[in-house]
Amino acid sequence: MMLANSCIEKKTEDGSHPITIKEHFTYSLRYRGGGYDTIFLDTKTPLNQLIGRLDTNEQIVDMRKGYWYGFTDLMYSIAYRKDSAIEPLLKLINTNKSIKTKDRAVATIYLIGIGSKPQGRMSDKFIDTCARVALYSLLNDSVVSHRVHIWLQSSYWKCDMYYYMNMLSTTEKNAKNLPSRIYHSPEWISIKNVKIPANILNKKVNKMIVDSNMDTRFLDLLCLKKRLGNILELDTQITNSKIWKTFLKFYNKKTNKFQSTTVFDILESMENHYSFIFPYTQVHYVYQNKKIKVYLRRGGERDIWLTWWNVHKNEYSKLICN
Repeated sequence: MMLANSCIEKKTEDGSHPITIKEHFTYSLRYRGGGYDTIFLDTKTPLNQLIGRLDTNEQIVDMRKGYWYGFTDLMYSIAYRKDSAIEPLLKLINTNKSIKTKDRAVATIYLIGIGSKPQGRMSDKFIDTCARVALYSLLNDSVVSHRVHIWLQSSYWKCDMYYYMNMLSTTEKNAKNLPSRIYHSPEWISIKNVKIPANILNKKVNKMIVDSNMDTRFLDLLCLKKRLGNILELDTQITNSKIWKTFLKFYNKKTNKFQSTTVFDILESMENHYSFIFPYTQVHYVYQNKKIKVYLRRGGERDIWLTWWNVHKNEYSKLICN
C-alpha cells in the first residue's frame, strides 16, 4: 500500500490523470479494472465516528468487474485502524437493523483480515487472526452468514474446519451452508479418496431397462439398494423426493425388463451423469464406515461431514484460532 501524509501530486501507474492529495489525509491506490484511482484515508476522525458513517446510503465503489467488491474510502479508513476496529464493527453488526450496514461492516472486517490489500477475492491473502475469529463468530447470524461464507472462501485455514463442523453439529443447518471451497480442502479430498473394496464394486446388479430419454439415476439407485441392502446408505433428500417414490411404484411392475451390470458401472455412470431435466440433482457418493453413502450435492453431505468430525474432533479442537 502506497501512503503519504502531505499535499502532493501523483500520477496513476498507467500515467493517466494526476491525483491531488488533500492535506491531513493519507492516500493509497485502488486498482479498478484497467487503471487506478485514489483512496483517501481519514486518519484523524475518531474510530467510532467513522464506523457510525457505515450506517448511510453510501454506495460501494464500481470496480468495473462484477466479482470484485468495491471497498469504499470509509472502509479503508476504518481498516487502517486494524484490530482496534473489530470489536466496534461487531457491535454495529449485532445491534444495527440495516442489512446493508451489516454487510458493509462485515466487508470492513474482511478488509482488515487481508491487510487492506484486495487482489481479486479468491486470490486474497488472509493474514489477520483476530479478523478471522470475528468472521467465525458471525457464522450463525442468519442475516450475514451467507456473506461471511463468501469472504472466508478467499483462503483456507485448517482451523476453519472446527468452526464449520461446530456450526453443523450444533444447528439444524445442512451442508448447503458450507462454503464451496471446503470441498477442495484436504479433509474432503481424504473423505472422497477412500476406496470401495473390489468385492463390492464387482457385484452383479440387475439394472432395469427403460426408455433412453429418462433420467434413470434414482431408478438405478433403487436397483442398487435391492442388491446391496444395508451396505448402501441413501441420503433422505433422495428417499423423500417425489421422483424416488414414483420409481418405487415403477419398479414393481411385472412387465419390467432387466440387464446385468456391476455396482462399479452404476456408481460411475451416476456420478458422471448430467441431467437437463433434473440439473439440480448432482448425485455423488463416498465410502465411509464400510458403507457406500449416496447424497445430493450440495446439502446431502451433512451426515458425512459429521461422521468424519466424530473421529477428528479432538485433533482439530487443538487448532482453534485465538
